[in-house]
Amino acid sequence: MRRRGRSDAMMYSISEFAFILAFLCIGIGALLYGRLRAAERIAESHEKEIEFLTAEVKFLNELLEEKQYGNVPCWRRPDGTIPFVVGRLTIHAGDSISLASARTGTPTRRVSNLGADVLERNLRPAVADLFQSELSYAGEYNCYLRIEVANETDNFPIYRDVAAIVTRIGMVAVHE
Repeated sequence: MRRRGRSDAMMYSISEFAFILAFLCIGIGALLYGRLRAAERIAESHEKEIEFLTAEVKFLNELLEEKQYGNVPCWRRPDGTIPFVVGRLTIHAGDSISLASARTGTPTRRVSNLGADVLERNLRPAVADLFQSELSYAGEYNCYLRIEVANETDNFPIYRDVAAIVTRIGMVAVHE
């Protein structure tokens, strides 16, 4: 039997080293491919998050534009203490107005004598008294309140006068 010479041993060790390097390259390639796939998944999740945050920024910019002019509705505030409509003001055919808060739902105040000269003098204190907490909240947070004004009469001028009084108090008259 012939003994291996130095050159054969060297070739044998170099070929073993080449195999080790080949397997290392394959392993590193697989590892890098796995990292590439993970990076692609992370990039995809970041793109989704960017889309979400872009929509959120757009919404917040709209709120900021509203806030710039002080016309943010109180019901949109994050604390959620003010309802969409704070109450209902109903003009009845019998020359009276009933006021109902959204908290109670039942008419709690009634204003009579709807003459043009005394309408504001009678209505303003009743509205300010019934919605005192909401009005102070609106003043504190620089937002506006919505109150539903229902006209059960055929008299539009009185509806217009009542809506003007409510607006001067600091509320927005809506007809839901």
